[in-house]
Order: sequence, then structure tokens, then C-alpha cells
Amino acid sequence: MQLSSPLRRLLRIRELEEEQKRLALEASLREVRRLRSALELTARRGKEGRLMLARSANSGTLTDRIAGLEEMRMAGRAGDALRVRLAEAEKQAVTLRGSFIATRALRRQAETLVEEQETRTEREEERRRQQGLDDWHRSR
Repeated sequence: MQLSSPLRRLLRIRELEEEQKRLALEASLREVRRLRSALELTARRGKEGRLMLARSANSGTLTDRIAGLEEMRMAGRAGDALRVRLAEAEKQAVTLRGSFIATRALRRQAETLVEEQETRTEREEERRRQQGLDDWHRSR
């Protein structure tokens, strides 16, 4: 007896859905890592601006002082923007993770149904074979 075609199709659909959700989650996590890295770079840029400002205080160079202040200001603005984007990306990653886990559960349920159907089919085939052997043995 052949396994139910709709069950196999359901399992295949669930596997494809899970794969799509996994890929979306991985992309979202990559974006979170990228934003965290950019935030770290921005923090370094702000630190370099502070160092430039401190050096200009010792040397008395006005252009270095202005450049240091500008670096600090730009790093602060970029950091603020990145923190907002990072919070949104982390929220999206959490949502996608939940969706992925739910989809995985659905796939596993479909897998269980297919396995149960296969087990029932195998038992039925074994029962029929045994009944055929019993009938053959009785007829002799």
C-alpha cells in the first residue's frame, strides 16, 4: 500500500516553509550582527574624536579641535540611528525566531503523521502476508 499522497505533499510543504523561515531568520541575525559591528565602529569613531580633541588642546590647533568635535557629534548621531535600527532588527529577529519555531513544530507534526501512516501501512502489509501464508498452509 502506498503512503497517502496528500500527507507526503503536506510534509514537503512544511519542509519548504521551515527552510524559508530558517533562511529569513539567518538573514535577520546577520543584519543584527552587522548593526552591532557598525555600532562598535561608531563608538571607536567617537573615541578617536575625543582623542583628537584632547591632542588639539595640547597643541592649540583650532582645526583639529573642530574636527574632533565634529567626529564626536557625527559618531553620536550615527550611534543614535544605529541603536534604533538595531532595536528594530533585534525585535524582528525575535519575531522570526518564533515563527521559525512554530513552523518547525508544524513540520514535525506532519512528519509524525507520515511516520504513523507508514507504520500502519507496514503492519497491514505484514498482516496480509502472514494471512496469505496461513491460508496457503491451511490449504496444504
